[in-house]
Amino acid sequence: MKHQAGVWKRVLLVALIACLGGCVSIDGRSLTEPIAKGSLERLAGEYRNKPTYISDSMFQGPGTFFQMVLPKDAAPASFTISYDEPKGLLIRYTIEGIAGVVERSFVPGKDLRVGGDGALHLAVEMPCGGVGSGDNFYLDCASRSVSVFVNPSGDLVAVLTTKEVANLLLLPVAKYVKVVAIFPRVKAQ
Repeated sequence: MKHQAGVWKRVLLVALIACLGGCVSIDGRSLTEPIAKGSLERLAGEYRNKPTYISDSMFQGPGTFFQMVLPKDAAPASFTISYDEPKGLLIRYTIEGIAGVVERSFVPGKDLRVGGDGALHLAVEMPCGGVGSGDNFYLDCASRSVSVFVNPSGDLVAVLTTKEVANLLLLPVAKYVKVVAIFPRVKAQ
């Protein structure tokens, strides 16, 4: 009898841990990377789409700027950014095989917020989704935001913050991830 009580306590403990599952992963550099003075004025320019630094943690950051900001878009080799206070942030790029320049804008008050520290905070859409039959064995909702600014070296820093809540077979799971990537400015030739 005593042995069975110990087994039930262990089963209950495992079930409790599973029900309260969660994970937090924060790259310390995302909290300490300095913002250049006049970051908004220095932001305009052309940048490489591949980072020179990317978080290497349990949840590695996306490999390109476009995977952070525009998950559904193609990945060009480089892109240009410009910022105008009333109009917002404009990202321009070309895609091989498609004529013309593609543009994506972030509008103040809609999907863009200017921080007092000189960073731009972009809201990136992440729809909820489910996998499984009619009862959805897995339901996942996430919010994603990207803060962009220029560091003292003149490179573009993007800090991706993802908050995700999922329900896996009726067990709630939460995840908070903050990763950073630094994209080099294309030098004029």
